[in-house]
Amino acid sequence: MKIQDVNILYDIKLIYALNSKFNLSKQEEVDDLYKRLKRLKQFPFRSWIGSSFYQTLENRTSYAKRRRHVAFCFKQAEIVIFLIAFFMLGIGVAYKVKEREGQAVQEALRGVKSERISETAETIQEETESISSEEYMELDILQEYQQFYAANPDFSGWIRIEGTTVDYPVLQNKEMPEFYLSHDFMKKEQRSGSVFLDGFANTYPIDDNVVLYGHNMKNGTIFGSLKKYKDMDFFQEHQEFEFDTCYEKALYEIVAVVVTDISEERDFCYYELRNYDAAGFQQCKAFIEEEQLYKTGRQIEYGDKLVMLSTCEGTSKDSRLIVIGRRKMR
Repeated sequence: MKIQDVNILYDIKLIYALNSKFNLSKQEEVDDLYKRLKRLKQFPFRSWIGSSFYQTLENRTSYAKRRRHVAFCFKQAEIVIFLIAFFMLGIGVAYKVKEREGQAVQEALRGVKSERISETAETIQEETESISSEEYMELDILQEYQQFYAANPDFSGWIRIEGTTVDYPVLQNKEMPEFYLSHDFMKKEQRSGSVFLDGFANTYPIDDNVVLYGHNMKNGTIFGSLKKYKDMDFFQEHQEFEFDTCYEKALYEIVAVVVTDISEERDFCYYELRNYDAAGFQQCKAFIEEEQLYKTGRQIEYGDKLVMLSTCEGTSKDSRLIVIGRRKMR
């Protein structure tokens, strides 16, 4: 992600937090906020959006200035309101929403995930009396994921396969399990959808087997790159994936790549397996051995924590490609 985009996202997040703390429709609070920011030793904003916001505050601190700059302030205020409104729907990436297939939204989310809270941001939070939305945080949620959970409580974790396009937030809507089949992180309709969890899955504590779903997009986004696992050479170069829940980080080694037809009647359904007993485990192991595309040299063992990445395979409307990982001990 470009550095200017990261800076824009940073400023949007900060503006939203400031707007939550101060009622900027009241002149006295505008004056108070401007004085607080002006006292900081280092300019708090990183992009033109932040500078515009700051300039608007400055212009509004004086009636005479406000009169000279009515048109200018109106324009800047519209920018701020636009950004804040979109942030309230999710992560503030309004400036990217209209780009193709929602790829920009995903890139922006990855940028937010990788962003570290700087000393400047901490100073601002201290001097504005903890302006972040801490009331939405849960103590058990990992710090780096609290901002995502605050923006969308359907946020359940993050999936990443190094060297591929798979690097996405994982969502779950228990009331409408297939909601994110056609919606993005901000709950806006999106043909490519999102990576999402089985509606019945539990991540705290995590089930013995968790299934993640995503579209097999032709452009390689979402789970579109999983089809490369049909080639054993690709598997040899990408044998692990990370799946973090909101509560813990975990690394998984891939034990099998399976192609199956879900229209065929069988005693075992991979998408119904959650917590298994000895009999359920044997059914799962037999399914893998029968349906796997090639031998990986690994087999699941009773007690393994499994994650299955499931997407359409393409041979028929009911064929599914499943990349199966087991949790590695660290």
